[in-house]
Amino acid sequence: MENNCFNSPKFDFDDDDTLIFPSELFKYECENETNKDYSSIEELNNNELWVSQQNSQNDPVSFPFSLNKQKINEKLNLNDEDLEHYLSTFLNNLDYGSAVLSFGTSWDNQTLWSYYSKGFQGYVIEYKKEDVDYALSHYSFKTGNNSDVKEKLCDNFASESVTYSDEKTDETDFFINWFKGLRQETYQFASPFMKQSFWEKEKEYRYSLGKPFEVEMEENSGFKINNLSPASIYIGFKCKEEEEKRLLQIAKEKKIPCFRCRPKFFTSENLVEKIKYNID
Repeated sequence: MENNCFNSPKFDFDDDDTLIFPSELFKYECENETNKDYSSIEELNNNELWVSQQNSQNDPVSFPFSLNKQKINEKLNLNDEDLEHYLSTFLNNLDYGSAVLSFGTSWDNQTLWSYYSKGFQGYVIEYKKEDVDYALSHYSFKTGNNSDVKEKLCDNFASESVTYSDEKTDETDFFINWFKGLRQETYQFASPFMKQSFWEKEKEYRYSLGKPFEVEMEENSGFKINNLSPASIYIGFKCKEEEEKRLLQIAKEKKIPCFRCRPKFFTSENLVEKIKYNID
């Protein structure tokens, strides 16, 4: 029996008035000194963006969901040994068959500057949300073992502001439908958009991407989307001089605004200020 967590997911959040859909998204970055083969700055220059496999996220307790064992037994008639087996397969599919793309919702988030941009040593890239949606929906991926066959992602992704809670979501129905091999086009799998409350200051906006990516994610724990042009660049005031120069060069070539950011020192509040570079 082959079980795919996301055979052909289609999410519909149009009827939920409480959800926030920002028009701008912000990617907090810092060059990885331990991996000289990878440069987020050169990805920026190439209009690329890395999408991470779920199991490589920094918050491994994502997907905080629960399952109703009694309901599963009533619907599927599984003994404990079989249930544990399929639960393990289900979790493995979530880890290795799904991907997450995370953003901040502002350029001045102190928590994100501190953690993901290493205390203002890094930088922030601003994207228009409509451009991210377009780049994802036009991304082509390999299917099966035939490298010549390409399919577009189309609507195999969902996006939503993350909800922060220490309560779990009940994903029993999703598990049952997954076990039955049903195409889950109308079922909302909410757990990718839930995180524990201690992450709340991140104010994250997240994309959840489904099963088709195991072919390309197998070796690299993720994949790159392309044709995604940045709207602005924000450079931390502790950024290395050579990296700052490269970012300014990229901003000038792409004809986009660039700002220098630092904590606002002459105030008692935790605020970040920006000063526009003159790169004309």
